[in-house]
Amino acid sequence: MIKFKEKVYKFISLLVFLWSFFCICLYAYYGKNLVNNLVHLRLSLILGLIVSFLIMHALKFARYYFILSESKISLASFIRIYIYVTFVNIILPFKLGEIYRFFAIGKITNSFIISSLSILTERFYDTLIILLIFVISLLFYDVEISSVCIILMIFVLVLYCIYKMFKETILYINRYIILKKNKSMDIAILRFIHHLNTWYNYEVSIIKGKGILVFLFSIFSWIFEFAFLYFLSYILGVLFNFNYLYNYIIGILTINRNLNNSLMILYILISSLLFLLINTILIYFSKTKRGHDFG
Repeated sequence: MIKFKEKVYKFISLLVFLWSFFCICLYAYYGKNLVNNLVHLRLSLILGLIVSFLIMHALKFARYYFILSESKISLASFIRIYIYVTFVNIILPFKLGEIYRFFAIGKITNSFIISSLSILTERFYDTLIILLIFVISLLFYDVEISSVCIILMIFVLVLYCIYKMFKETILYINRYIILKKNKSMDIAILRFIHHLNTWYNYEVSIIKGKGILVFLFSIFSWIFEFAFLYFLSYILGVLFNFNYLYNYIIGILTINRNLNNSLMILYILISSLLFLLINTILIYFSKTKRGHDFG
């Protein structure tokens, strides 16, 4: 059964990355003129792109690793998962890399509950920053409220309500089950409630113990993402503001990725190339290390 799950996991991973490769080719075709312009960039601009990209993802990596610090995942495994997940998220719409991350983290920690709660926690704090960007864009720029904005607001409100109401609701249900006369399903329900309460306490420990730092990681990672996007917009010769950022985020999060959106195409191509380069370097060093170990 375990071998079968391994084969399914690898097959799904292969399909995801084949589709990602196809998307890269598509974006590269539409953005070939943009890539040609990169050859003539000043060294300072190239360094600005690379440094802002590396710091942005170092902060995002540290944020999620900090959330899962008690799980004791090896740094090498976590780096590999982060690169694959972020690579897929950049290429494909709807943050589909989160599905891969859900299975990958669940596989390493042997708990899909930990996997789902850690992802929801990170997404919650990240979405708060995105909503702030949307609010500024709506207040000061002539943009329409997108369905993406509404969905993200509902996502944040639902998670917040569940978090705030969970304890009292569980106590009420628990009291009701104990007092009612029909005892046939009581043990099973109480056991289920106990499991829910255990995972709620796990989430509380994350938020109360790490919430502020996770939020700060999110803020600073977005600051460096702004810097990265600013450098890209400078290359394109366009004015980078919250209106432009708003449309870019909508494009990244939805399937309606306009291939005429130069900023989005350039972001995807450069990020993909940098991730492929980083992954190649890591593979090279890991093989070199193994060779020394055997030698």
